[in-house]
Amino acid sequence: MDQTNYFDKNYDLISSYINLTKGRKVYIGTKEDRVCRFCDRSSPDVDFKNIAHAIPEFTGNKSLVAYDECDVCNEKFSRTIEDHLAKYLGAQRTLAQVHGKKGVPTYVGKDGKTRISMKEYGISLTSYEENPIYEIDEEKKSIKITAHRQPYIPAAVFKCLVKMAISVAPKQDLSSLKHLITWIGLEAHTYESLPYRPLIVFEQFTPGPMPYSGVTIFLLRRKGAVNDVPYMQFVIAFANTMFQIVLPMLNEDSEIMGKPIQLTLFPIPFSKDYKYGNTSTKKLDMSSFETIRNEEQILYMGYESLEKNPP
Repeated sequence: MDQTNYFDKNYDLISSYINLTKGRKVYIGTKEDRVCRFCDRSSPDVDFKNIAHAIPEFTGNKSLVAYDECDVCNEKFSRTIEDHLAKYLGAQRTLAQVHGKKGVPTYVGKDGKTRISMKEYGISLTSYEENPIYEIDEEKKSIKITAHRQPYIPAAVFKCLVKMAISVAPKQDLSSLKHLITWIGLEAHTYESLPYRPLIVFEQFTPGPMPYSGVTIFLLRRKGAVNDVPYMQFVIAFANTMFQIVLPMLNEDSEIMGKPIQLTLFPIPFSKDYKYGNTSTKKLDMSSFETIRNEEQILYMGYESLEKNPP
């Protein structure tokens, strides 16, 4: 069974947003009688003054706004989990030219001098002989870049993806997600906070200039007559990257826990003969609650023209 047939047979698509781009706003919830879906509080106990993006702005989302996320939860999620995903993406956000809250971010190396930045004429690389970050293959017109991620916690990255899934979930599904709402709301990232392992993230990377022109989101729930696949899966695609996770559903997936399950990758809209190269896939175990420091990040980019500035 191919990937598309697998998802058609086993899952219902319960929430989706396709190619969200800067422009017309799309709202979750209503302005009237707001209740936060994460803490169940309403005004005057909490405020709803800030613009709460259901999907973080650093993915390129400028459109999808949550009316049902209070200022307290919005600030907490930004600080405790979204920051970790941003740091995991690292220099990839610059090379993919993803516009966040303050435009395309500049990557600064651990030496404080090495930089990757977006200029009017394209990508600018600043490197030094004692600490080079790139290798040029003039024959293939490609550059290999060796960057380093800022410190991040893998489980917090997974939590961030779970938070996005909860943000777009239909209201009728929130009761089954209560344990995850509680989990992502805990500021401390501890092993004991969720008895579910491993926390697997599939990351598919498609080369080329911004293959996903906007942010695309899918939330899928297992069909009622099916019981041998995970209950709920979340997929987000932006810039060059697609992330896919299985939501940790302790009750709904109790019968398949501990059993070997072959997870199927969500289909990408690019053929194996894609002109910029084939999509690569990583299976990431994000179960660790320890801070990862100085993790090497290898990235490749093609170029049409290259200009070397004198030292």
